[in-house]
Order: sequence, then C-alpha cells, then structure tokens
Amino acid sequence: MWLYNINVIDWNDKYMNACIITIGSELLDGTRLDTNSKWITEKIAGYGVVAQKIVSIRDNELDICDAISETIDRYTFIFITGGLGPTHDDITIESFKKVFQLNSRIDSNYIKEIEQKFLVRNIVMPKMNQNQAVVLDGADIIDNPIGTARGVYYQHSKSKFFIMPGVPSEMYRMMDDIILPNYIGKPIELRYRTIRTSGIAESRLSEKIENLMSLHSKDFDFSFLPSYKGVDFILKAIKENAELDKVADEFYSEMSPYSFGYENDSFIEFIIGKLSENQFTISLAESCTGGFLGKIFTDIPGSSEVFKGGVVAYSNSIKVNQLNVSNEKLDRYGAVSSEVAKEMAQNVMHIFKSTIGLSITGIAGPLGESNNKDVGLVYIALAFKNICICKKFNFNLNRDLNRKLSCYTALNMIRKVIEE
Repeated sequence: MWLYNINVIDWNDKYMNACIITIGSELLDGTRLDTNSKWITEKIAGYGVVAQKIVSIRDNELDICDAISETIDRYTFIFITGGLGPTHDDITIESFKKVFQLNSRIDSNYIKEIEQKFLVRNIVMPKMNQNQAVVLDGADIIDNPIGTARGVYYQHSKSKFFIMPGVPSEMYRMMDDIILPNYIGKPIELRYRTIRTSGIAESRLSEKIENLMSLHSKDFDFSFLPSYKGVDFILKAIKENAELDKVADEFYSEMSPYSFGYENDSFIEFIIGKLSENQFTISLAESCTGGFLGKIFTDIPGSSEVFKGGVVAYSNSIKVNQLNVSNEKLDRYGAVSSEVAKEMAQNVMHIFKSTIGLSITGIAGPLGESNNKDVGLVYIALAFKNICICKKFNFNLNRDLNRKLSCYTALNMIRKVIEE
C-alpha cells in the first residue's frame, strides 16, 4: 500500500489552476522535446485556467506516484501525458491506480476494437496491446479516434485528472474534441495588455511599479518578460469588471520614460518615429556589431527618411581611411576606447551630414581579450550638434548577445538624446 502525506493548501480564488505532468524518460534524456506542455498551457488559458506547475518525470513508478500525489487538492486540473503505450515502460495507469488504490478490469470489447484497428493495416495485434484495454473503476474513458491508447478522466475531491497519450497528435484530438468542451467549460475572452519597455532592468521596473501592482493585485495578474530588447510587462485582468485599458494607462505612465508602446509595437519603429518627428537624421559607424544596427534600421520600410547610411569599420584601416580616425589615437588608446569611439561618431556625422552620428566599438568575443580589456567591453558614442557623449559598457556575455545588447543600448542612447 502506498502512503502519502498530502499538503493541502488554500485555493487561489482568482482563477482555476492546473498542473501538467509529462511522463517519459526520453524527455529527460534530451532525445525528445516536451512540446505537449506548451500546447496545453496555451489551450487552457483560453478557458480561464492557469498552469501553475509543469513537471517532467521518467518512467519510474515511485516518481510518477509522488508527482501525482503532490497535486491532490492543490490544483483544479491535472493534465498527465505519456506512458499509455503497451510496452513495459508504459506504467502511468498502474501508478495512478496505486496512488488512489483503485480497482481495474479488462475491457474485452475494446480489445476487439484494437484488433480491428490492426487488421485494417493487415497486422495481427500484439498480445501486449491488451494492456491498453484496462479500465479504472470510477473513471471515465476518453476515446482516442486516431490511436489505441484511450485516455482517462478521474476526479478526486477538488482535483480533476486527465491522463492522455504522449503522442502529440492523439493528445490534441482528445483535448480539442472531448476534454475542453465536456470537462473544462466554455472558452473565455482573454483580457490582457502588454506594455513594452526598453532601457530598464526587470528588477528596477518592478520596483518602479511596486505600489501600482499592490493597488491592483485583486483584479489583475502581472508578469515580466525580459529580453535583450527590453522588458515586456503583461497585465492580465482576472475579474470581468476590471478596467483593463484604464489601469494599463496608469502603468504605462508610471513606467515612463522607459515605456514606448503596447503589444506588437517595436522599439526601432518608435525610435524612427521620434527621429522623423524631430526631423533628425542619423548615420552609423559600427565596428564590433558589424552593421547589425544598420540592419535593424533598414528592416523597417521607410527608414530611409531618417537613416542616411553607415560604415562598417571592422578593421583599423577602414577606421583610418573611411572614417578619418587618427592613427595616433588608435596607437595610443586602441580601437576599443572612448577616444576612438568619439572620433568615429563625430566623423561619420560629418561625412553623411546627418543630425546624429553614432558609433559602436568593442570586443564581442570570444577572442580579442587583452590584459586590460575584457570580452564584452563596448564603447558607444553619440555625436549631436556640438556635443559628443560616450559610454562604457561591460556586457560580458556571449558574442551574439554582446552584439545585440550593444545595438539596443545604442538605441536607448538615441532615445535619451532626442527626448532631452
């Protein structure tokens, strides 16, 4: 007999919650990617169900039993995939039986159905497939229209369990055709806004809006999605009468000057819009980013209104011959220095006759490190009218992220100059 001490916690009255358990040693060996969890979380969100936990476990009876037992009375819905095949390592049903001490029987009629499914393909059903005809007492059978592994629905106290095949196509059909419409309820309208920010760290942004989150926590859920481009803040209404747009505007204002748009608004389009609005033009001198910032600009149709051009000065000879950087400064300070970055920015502005000149020079890595200059060291300079500012950064990441962060940091410098 299996004995479990179940830790019962209070229900979260904001929403129905869920736990997803994916079973299969292949998921933990790196030979298979768990795509089921992502698909399920997206589907159930449309029904007002929030996935609070996802766990993947091996085909091990003790681990499966422990994982299932820990969900009892903790989650409204528990979605379990995998381990319903006919082979020795498919032990999900047997493990589930032990947790709830259920009796079972063999459905002889379903064995005949399985035999017919094999006969259609001119194959004799292997005897081990009879294992897929097990029926648990007190549980509903969930039909599988395209496979032989039927699913299971079982309710224990406040928790509703769904056991489905690990094969994605079979699981999709069970969810779409049977589980969602018959057991979960009606789809709901998801009400959320995404506020886009750039130039501020996730922790700093959280501190900045801490009071607002506390004020609106009964009506909204909050989440932060950081990336090298910035931090997206998702505001999700959890009550029907929540004033989503009004509250979103409050957060947007509180996040100023880092907030720049909603949903799919892009930061580069915001920057181009600001340049155009002020009738400014810009030119670029890029070294370690290799023209990536220029690509970001020219990816946007109509950017030629503000983007005049650029020079990819990857080698010192190009810095000298095309950007007129002095050999003396290169020899004295090195290509990765504030002195050279400033000269690159000022000279590219004059060469292209643009309002703003911006330069990036640094060590993207993994090579190029010296005694006093580490990988990730970047100087970004911006020339505007009669001023030239230069900032030093130590990103210390991999080559790809060092380059991307350099570009988006440069865009934030452009924004700051325009708005000031």
